[in-house]
Amino acid sequence: MELAEMRGRVLHAGGRRPHFLREDGRCCDPDPLDRCAYHILVRSSAHLVGSIRVVPLTSGPMCGTEGLVGHERFEQLLVDLGTRRHTTGEVGRWIVAPEYAPFRMGLRLIAAVGALSKWLGIHAVIATVGTRGRQAKTLMRAGGRRVPGLAPIYSHKYDDDLVVLTFDLSHPVESFGPFAIEMAARLSLEVQNEAAARPYEFQRQMIQVY
Repeated sequence: MELAEMRGRVLHAGGRRPHFLREDGRCCDPDPLDRCAYHILVRSSAHLVGSIRVVPLTSGPMCGTEGLVGHERFEQLLVDLGTRRHTTGEVGRWIVAPEYAPFRMGLRLIAAVGALSKWLGIHAVIATVGTRGRQAKTLMRAGGRRVPGLAPIYSHKYDDDLVVLTFDLSHPVESFGPFAIEMAARLSLEVQNEAAARPYEFQRQMIQVY
């Protein structure tokens, strides 16, 4: 609930996206795919200020990108990427509270996806992102590639033009290296400790970075 409320508050953006405001006046972004995802959370003191998630394509129902472009186009996308479902994940809900954007928390969350995906055995990821807030441009600098022949898709829910990006994690962008090294060091200890303590329970957990 804490995660859904934080995401809803940021996505609501003071009224830009009314879909995320409930009748009781509280912001919320519930999503059934959360139960199929591995989450990376960022906290400042006790407050949740950022998040990103990775959904392995074999862990649940149709992912968001597949629902957006259709099953056949999505399958062709995997073929073009040279990957299969069991080695592919969808990255989503890349959210950072606006007041923490100057600290480059968004870039660190992106970098953390590489470390988490490697631990999960995922070699490629897919993301559907907006263009109006420069999210797509930021991800393309981090190695994302637009899917050829797929035009931007307008989303009334997000009040944005969405594009689909793919990432080949085996060939990361060199300039992104320092962030990747930093986040790999932070997450490796968290993952190892959690997995050692609860080896049969460490599924779809929330890894928290302070």
